[in-house]
Amino acid sequence: MSMDGFQSALFSKGHPADCITFFFPEWELDRPGKFVGAMIATFMVAVVSEGITYLQPHVRNDYLAGKPKHRRKTIMTLMYGFQQLLGWLLMLIAMTFSIELFASVILGLFIGRLLFPSEPLTTSRNNPIKAQRSSADITRDMSLRGEKQPLLSFPRSSISSNGSSESAIRRRRR
Repeated sequence: MSMDGFQSALFSKGHPADCITFFFPEWELDRPGKFVGAMIATFMVAVVSEGITYLQPHVRNDYLAGKPKHRRKTIMTLMYGFQQLLGWLLMLIAMTFSIELFASVILGLFIGRLLFPSEPLTTSRNNPIKAQRSSADITRDMSLRGEKQPLLSFPRSSISSNGSSESAIRRRRR
């Protein structure tokens, strides 16, 4: 790891840049062809990392909706673990202080976000597992609309279908 800050390995003039080890000692980037290959691999890892982030809610809501809980938990944990592995690998690549590899990380994450938008394609009506809004989100929306904020907040499930908290309070008192 270079301790002199960011350096360019491909375009260094004057003094030669440090040879970079790409994860393993056998993967030393000592030739331009190897370095370009590492840049392409880094770019692809970043795109795949964004793709996994995009796929997680779709897999959970669409593919795993009717599956047993232990299968859902196992598959989602494996996806999360793989996403974290890729994220840490990208961090290690960025810590090589190579301008080209760092740019490959950033460009890959950027292109990945363009290919895999952060907004889900399906509506909550089609999803069997619906995301519920937190009380902080509801309070924030009320304050933006100029409505008075409630003194007590109840879980979203306790509010009746018409949205009044008074009927939920009456049901609890019975």
